[in-house]
Amino acid sequence: MQVAPITLEGAHVRLEPMRDEHAEGLVAAGCGHSLFRFFPFSLEAEEAMRGYVKLNVAAAASGAVLPFVTIERATNRVVGAT
Repeated sequence: MQVAPITLEGAHVRLEPMRDEHAEGLVAAGCGHSLFRFFPFSLEAEEAMRGYVKLNVAAAASGAVLPFVTIERATNRVVGAT
């Protein structure tokens, strides 16, 4: 089975393979809102979220993971990640 990046699009959201340029949108969507209070690690700070993106992009390049960002189609804003 070959796993490769793909964009998946539905009526309301689009899932795109995570890239470095998504970090800004993920910072805006996720930092400072207590969304990650039940995570085993914190992503509340901007630096932590940028590190999370960098780590996932590097892991995707090695074929270890296939992370996605969730884009709201109506606004074209990053609203989350897998």
